[in-house]
Amino acid sequence: MASLRRSHVIAAAFVAAAAAAGYGTFWFIEAGVVRNGLADWTAGARAEGFIVAYGTPRLSGFPFSIVVHLDQPAITAPEGRWRWTGEAVEADVRPWAFRHVTVHPLGRQEVGLLRAGETALVSASAAKATAVFDVDERGRLTQGSFDAEDLSLEAAGAAAAASVHSVHLALAGIGGAAAPAQGPALPQTAALALDLEGITLPAAEAGLLGPKLGPLTAEAQLRGPIDGKGPIEAIKAWRDAGGTLELKHFSLDWGPLQISGNATLALDPNLQPEGAGTGEIRGFAETVDALVGQGLVRPDAGALAKAAFGLLAKTPPGGGAKVLSIPLSIQRQTLYAGPFGLMKVPTIKWSG
Repeated sequence: MASLRRSHVIAAAFVAAAAAAGYGTFWFIEAGVVRNGLADWTAGARAEGFIVAYGTPRLSGFPFSIVVHLDQPAITAPEGRWRWTGEAVEADVRPWAFRHVTVHPLGRQEVGLLRAGETALVSASAAKATAVFDVDERGRLTQGSFDAEDLSLEAAGAAAAASVHSVHLALAGIGGAAAPAQGPALPQTAALALDLEGITLPAAEAGLLGPKLGPLTAEAQLRGPIDGKGPIEAIKAWRDAGGTLELKHFSLDWGPLQISGNATLALDPNLQPEGAGTGEIRGFAETVDALVGQGLVRPDAGALAKAAFGLLAKTPPGGGAKVLSIPLSIQRQTLYAGPFGLMKVPTIKWSG
């Protein structure tokens, strides 16, 4: 009986050793597939005119992950439309789930966008940053998310950096080209969710209502085809097909201003935002005073707006500060609250 038990133990140990050896072989084969896939992607991108460079790939993660570490990665789009460089980046996949990818940017990252013949540079770093995305069988993005903690953003030439304590961005339902029909019936191209906490602007660029912004949240649906050889072509095609960005909900706290609501936005012939929605505003009187103080609203227009808003605002059932429910719109790069033009909307300079 004892010898039989020993034989069972030996057999079990042999099976376990064989399974481990078999899985180890499987892992190294899959790691080779990842390495070759990176090389194939690099060759394909270079054939399309991209400039791609990085240090010698280092693979790790056995037994449950395949982690690819790249030092000094850099990608430049054809004609220099944009470029990205970083200190390092790691990508993590499971040997049995290649279409689900986790990416960790490490150290400082820099993005450059070509605008009017000049490259605008933005540097970013974070205490922790993670991008997770799924791709289909052709390598196209189907959904993804980005999370970061203590993110710092600095434009080239800026005196100081902006910072965000926490960032969450999610993309889902990303589909192919939409139907040619015009208007709100266009199929959804993507669903977006954004949540920013603890935004601090540089003191020299504090903007309208001070350097501190409270929570900024938004839930939106992008409708219309996204297609084109370059960003500008894609944006124009989206606009010409009747594309819209439907803000199902947004909210922002900034200085005295607390605003929430919904809106539908599009692009005008000059590729600038236009649209309409409704908003609930608290702190409207203090906000108008700040706009007047910044010279963005004439004193007489500000006084008239405060008086009209005071008449329209209502006290909530539970008490507290008055809430102004009012139509909001952007027309000809001017933000309107009801019939009152509050401020000019900065021009968006799209990269080529």
